[in-house]
Amino acid sequence: MEKLNNHLENISLEHWNRLFKFIPLIQKQDVFGEWKGGKKDSQGVIEFPYIVSCKVVDDFTNLMYELDLVINFDWGKWTTGREIVRTNDFRNLDNITLIKILTAIIRNDRFNEGVLVGAFEDGTIEKVLIELKINIENTNTNLFTKNKLAMATLKELKEKFHTNYKDSSSFAEKARLLQSIWRTEKGYEFEKYGNFLQEDFAKQTGANFLSKTIFEFVKNEVKTKHEKEKVIQEPRIWNNLLSSQPLAFNMFGELKQNTELATKIFQDLYSERNINNITRIEFEYSPGRRDPKYTGDRSAFDVFIEYENRENKKGFFGIEVKYAETLNDKPSSHKPNYEKISEKSGIFDMSKLDKLKQKPIQQIWRDHLLTLSLFVTNNDYKIGDFVYLYPVDNKNCETAIEKYEQTFDQTKESYFRPLTIEKLTETIKKYCNEDWINEFENRYLNFDKIEKASR
Repeated sequence: MEKLNNHLENISLEHWNRLFKFIPLIQKQDVFGEWKGGKKDSQGVIEFPYIVSCKVVDDFTNLMYELDLVINFDWGKWTTGREIVRTNDFRNLDNITLIKILTAIIRNDRFNEGVLVGAFEDGTIEKVLIELKINIENTNTNLFTKNKLAMATLKELKEKFHTNYKDSSSFAEKARLLQSIWRTEKGYEFEKYGNFLQEDFAKQTGANFLSKTIFEFVKNEVKTKHEKEKVIQEPRIWNNLLSSQPLAFNMFGELKQNTELATKIFQDLYSERNINNITRIEFEYSPGRRDPKYTGDRSAFDVFIEYENRENKKGFFGIEVKYAETLNDKPSSHKPNYEKISEKSGIFDMSKLDKLKQKPIQQIWRDHLLTLSLFVTNNDYKIGDFVYLYPVDNKNCETAIEKYEQTFDQTKESYFRPLTIEKLTETIKKYCNEDWINEFENRYLNFDKIEKASR
């Protein structure tokens, strides 16, 4: 259980609070599920009864899996846990025991229909979450002094690695520092701030890119950007280590050259799309900037992946890539096409139109609408999905996603696919162990380097 204990200790307070937000939701909920089935059909066969759980139950379960809190242990033989649940007393239990109780309930529900809903109805889930909340709050109170020291250490690190200025978010602060640490490890000189390479050096060597293949591809993309109306900003594409645009090339550049590998990865991620093969990968792609046939604005996908499914129908993934962005940019001017596409798609609650026009979700909406315009209002493709790619610890992205999903008609498929960079990296590494993906993980996701640098 040492590994589990370390995992629980490394879960941020923000993530714990996402779980604890379910406490008031549970307290307000009257019905957690409804039994269906049990009726005879026209042949006299009785449909097996099943339970349909409410959104609170489903969202709670999904978050438990997302935070890796549904753990592996022999819950079926855990008699201690059954006795605790029977007594209905969860006071003074440690975090591991409380997580094991939640795990046992969730896993048992797969074999015994209604167990999870029953645990919500009898107050078990609420009580366990309350005890977890008490434990976590007590732990964080004890860590207050330690955190003050950590802040002082972080300031010293920012000075050492030349990123010592006020940043837009705590994640951006750490991400900028991580990039400067990576640059220092490589022995590259900086320009003005630690996350900027010297411009001439960067442009000549391609030091911002993880392989020669990616560098050569980017050079060609920059050379032809005007004729293809691609927005690739210089010099940041060359020298800004923190920028999400070089990150997009570093993540997908090698996959563009190896569509067989790309196919395996996206088949794994989205098996329900029945992908047969990836046919092309493009960067900074739009079917037509300002074209009224689509959204009528300058929206484009950071990455565009086209595929054929097993029925020889064309589909695609339009991908928006974020890293340290805060999504606090002023919303762009509203276009009439936004409402037309939204209404025709049928996936939005149009009473929430004003929310869609506001930051931080307007940009997500516009890119999502570009996706929908390709197969809902036009027949360019059979189907498409909008993938919003972001780091798991970027709370601004996480909050924006939560707000955006609240504008959907929950009974309809949204074709909106939030995906963490960590999950995509993990999936790529299942099929590829080349230097570029290991270096990608080391450069963009290895935040343990910050702690090690402070020793």
